[in-house]
Amino acid sequence: MIGNELRKLFCTRSVLLSVIGLLIANVVLLCLQIGRDPIPAEDYKAIYAQLQGKSNDQAQAEVLQQYEKLREQWKLAEGACWDEMELYAVILDEITAITSYDDYLTGIDEAAARMQQSSLFGKPDSFSYRNIRKTPSDFAHLKGIELNLSPSKGIELATDFPVTDGIAACILLLTILTLVMREKEQNQLLLYHTTFHGRGRLGLAKLCACFTIGIAAAVLLYGCNLLICGSIYGLGDLSRPIQSVHAMNGSCFQLTVGAYLGLFLLAKSAAYCLLAAVMYLTAVFAKSAPQCFGTLTIVGGISAALWMIIPSESIFCLLKYVNLLAFLDTQTLFAVYQNRNVFGFPVGQMTVFAVSVCIMLTVISLFSVKLFARMSVIRNQTKRPHLRWIRHTHLHLFSHECYKVFIGGKVLWIIAAVLLLRTVIYAPLQVSYTPDEIYYRQYMTELAGEYTAEKEAWLMEEKASVDAAQSEYMAALQAAGENTLLVVTKYQSILAPKAALEETIRHAEHLQSVPDGAFFYDRGYRLLTSGAENKTHILLAMLMSALLLCCISGIFTREYHMQMHLLLHSSYKGQKPVLICKLCIAFFIVLMVYLAVYVPYFMQVLSAYGMVGADAPAASMEHLQGWNCSVGGYLILLSLKRFAGFLLQAVTLWLLSHKLPNTSALIAAAGVLFLLPLLLVWLGIPGMQHLLWNPLIL
Repeated sequence: MIGNELRKLFCTRSVLLSVIGLLIANVVLLCLQIGRDPIPAEDYKAIYAQLQGKSNDQAQAEVLQQYEKLREQWKLAEGACWDEMELYAVILDEITAITSYDDYLTGIDEAAARMQQSSLFGKPDSFSYRNIRKTPSDFAHLKGIELNLSPSKGIELATDFPVTDGIAACILLLTILTLVMREKEQNQLLLYHTTFHGRGRLGLAKLCACFTIGIAAAVLLYGCNLLICGSIYGLGDLSRPIQSVHAMNGSCFQLTVGAYLGLFLLAKSAAYCLLAAVMYLTAVFAKSAPQCFGTLTIVGGISAALWMIIPSESIFCLLKYVNLLAFLDTQTLFAVYQNRNVFGFPVGQMTVFAVSVCIMLTVISLFSVKLFARMSVIRNQTKRPHLRWIRHTHLHLFSHECYKVFIGGKVLWIIAAVLLLRTVIYAPLQVSYTPDEIYYRQYMTELAGEYTAEKEAWLMEEKASVDAAQSEYMAALQAAGENTLLVVTKYQSILAPKAALEETIRHAEHLQSVPDGAFFYDRGYRLLTSGAENKTHILLAMLMSALLLCCISGIFTREYHMQMHLLLHSSYKGQKPVLICKLCIAFFIVLMVYLAVYVPYFMQVLSAYGMVGADAPAASMEHLQGWNCSVGGYLILLSLKRFAGFLLQAVTLWLLSHKLPNTSALIAAAGVLFLLPLLLVWLGIPGMQHLLWNPLIL
């Protein structure tokens, strides 16, 4: 049965092509990431080739000598050999970590002994005290091991490339939608229910097929990573201890690099199987593909929130580390020594990972298979109670389409939930000002308005005053000798505005080239117009795209799935009136969701930073040079551009529904097209902000 499920999956041409495309995307994006590295791979590999056969101390002395030589040349040539110096600095750090490893272990023992004597950590019944006592014993078996010199960047990049996990998640989601949601939509479960063994064995076979895909994805994706990084950087001697790899220098495991790679693939496969089990359980619960996708989005958002918000030292740290994002960060399990606070006792993070994954995988698998075997497939056909004011019958096409979408498709409840959530969690934006920022805001407030010659003269007077104070400060330091504290204290407040004044003068030089340029405090406007540089814009765009998938994906596919478009095509007016109604509803949904997502953020920023300067030329801000409109007008144009981008996504869903009439396939394809480019921008992959709809929605 497992083989039949796998054949069902890969005999579908769209699924097979999508998987191949995702595998190729992983290779391309990894090569782009390698090309983005400021350290040239060829030079890095060549230097390590020259160091082969030399002892660690000899290699360190040779690299240090070359680094000092380049540093002297850099001082004389004013940065002419900076890139080469950085290359040798990176290699010197890697070699130093190897040669000083014994000192590192000795430092652990000394730090533990010192901290045990401290009153802050000396309570015997506390987690801190137990953790301090446990740490030296966990590293004791590593004393005396010999670390070998080999390139580290290949191993580090191959096993720590988050894009690979995102692509694996897309492959698993495509698998779940194909094996579970598509058969739900086609009502095939009614037939399976009448077989001799019922749906129990079928549910187990589908889950095992998902596990097989998860393991295969881990092996194929990270196998490609290792091949590419090995050919470009080199993997070095696989029999050397993992502490020889720079990122693994703090590991407490006595493993070779080859054993580490094997255990890494095993742990990554277990994490992917757990992710597949969570997706499978969600698909079994969900009644439709949009509901499944929306639930998975919520689960992912909760995991990310727990991962980012809870501090590592908190008593709730288990919620931070026992979640999907923590499990997918497999390299950290081996590279970083950390103990988790389990009821006041320190437990190694690898132990927490192994136990948590085994328990969660077993519980979720059993529950999902049981639920799959017993879930109801015969819908209740009895009449539902209706309110009197909507019981009258009518033939309004638009009203019927609205009912199918907003009531039948649960879109009304989704929008209501988003509005309620945004209202509940809305809070004023907390702004923290540095001293330089405070002085800069004071200068902008003082100079607010159009740039004039009088304001330029005032700035020059301020600069002359600060320069004079700087000269006095340097003279006083020389005259003070060893008693410099009083001099520093005296001039600290006088020279405090210096950095803010220099930034203000640079801004004034820019305003000289702007017609009707004006001074105003622009930090709030920069947050709203910074595009992909502001992570908040990426998160809002991902939220908006996910909500559109949940709300709009079912609008166009329902008639295609039930073959009703053939009846509409043969009717008097054809499909045109229905299509117009659906497009109008889609436009209205995009508008409501867009306002619910973006308006609260605009209100937060503008209420925190103010709206002074909204009528000033947008070109007054350096990054908007060339725009012939006001700042407020630019914000309106930016909002319209983003709205047009999301409308284009809705039109794309309509076009895809012609080729992919199945909702599950539509969500899988649109999810890759809409969310994957935004995820790549979030991860910092170069050039991704210009991919597909990103130039419009960011």
